[in-house]
Amino acid sequence: MRPSPRPSGPLIWLHLPLYEGSGPIRTLLARAREEMGPLNALVTFDKPAPGAADDDDEAPDFVLLPGPAESQSDTAAFLAHWRPDLLIWVGGPFRPVLLAEVDAVGLPRVLINAKADALGSITGTWVPGMSRALIGPFRHVLTTDEDAALRLERMGIERGVLEITGVLDDDPDPPPCDEMERAQIAAMILPRPVWLGAAVPLQEIATLLGAFRVAQRRAHRLLLVLDPATPRDGGAIRDRLAAEGLRVALRSEGQVPDEHTEIIVADRRHELGLWLRMAPTTYLGGSLAGSGCLHPYIPAALGSASVHGPSLGRYETAGARLGHAGATRHIDGSRTLGQTIAQVLAPDRAAAMAHAGYMVVAANAAVTNRLTEIIANVLDEVAA
Repeated sequence: MRPSPRPSGPLIWLHLPLYEGSGPIRTLLARAREEMGPLNALVTFDKPAPGAADDDDEAPDFVLLPGPAESQSDTAAFLAHWRPDLLIWVGGPFRPVLLAEVDAVGLPRVLINAKADALGSITGTWVPGMSRALIGPFRHVLTTDEDAALRLERMGIERGVLEITGVLDDDPDPPPCDEMERAQIAAMILPRPVWLGAAVPLQEIATLLGAFRVAQRRAHRLLLVLDPATPRDGGAIRDRLAAEGLRVALRSEGQVPDEHTEIIVADRRHELGLWLRMAPTTYLGGSLAGSGCLHPYIPAALGSASVHGPSLGRYETAGARLGHAGATRHIDGSRTLGQTIAQVLAPDRAAAMAHAGYMVVAANAAVTNRLTEIIANVLDEVAA
């Protein structure tokens, strides 16, 4: 089967050992295209993660292919066809034949997401001296932490080439908000404690209702904002909650909360950004049912501490980073949701978690910005 034609214009090549979805790549390309204009990308991988092909919500805006075989002839043919301007090697393991061919044609290469545990393995075997030969030609090496940087230094990599940046990860844009509307609603409900159930599927409504009753005992005048995963379910959810004796406002009917409102069913489209900015605590709906949830970086970017169940789907890595920083609370089942929400709503705890989440998101943006700068500099050199 003949490969697709090479696109015209600059082409960067990213190679991943494991393709887990397009989120981080989309983030990087969006930032790079903002800075440099039209830019093509070729993404190759050694193997796909289970479910990665079904992971994306839209068609990728880059060429996605399995990487060339670890042979001189296959790699040479690959390079001759695609003629990339820059190789970005994402983590390890390293492939000696492929990288030797890259060097033979003078292709600049950059290493990112360099981790200590991957640096001692070259095609599965430790080969003294080969590490320096393979890693030395990288123009820039962006490591995940100090341990990786120290290991690279011991291998003879100059410190000037090394940068400790953390991991390149997804960096989704937060949903927008009508600031005037936010101020009006804030005046109606503050200083009441508010928590948001974001993108909550129908099968979790009973769980949130039970959690609300538990949290209500510890948080006086608690207000729950319930954002349905499917907005058209808003009316049925309102009726169900009202039948339980709760005072409910339905946003799609133009209702606004008053001092007696207990639950807001936020079933209008495009207003999630409003409630994320209002609620100091967000439950990631679907993370208990396993039906998919909001990207956990989105509440973190807007100053809302997250609580989530055991199933974050494609966002497991992002959730782990936030959890390690103390920015989220993980629950194993529905029984502890109410107690956890009540704990996280404590102003000092919510503020500490929100700050931790913001720092993770800010660090992630810094990695993307630095790599964008490197890409621009290398492409300028190539074009000169």
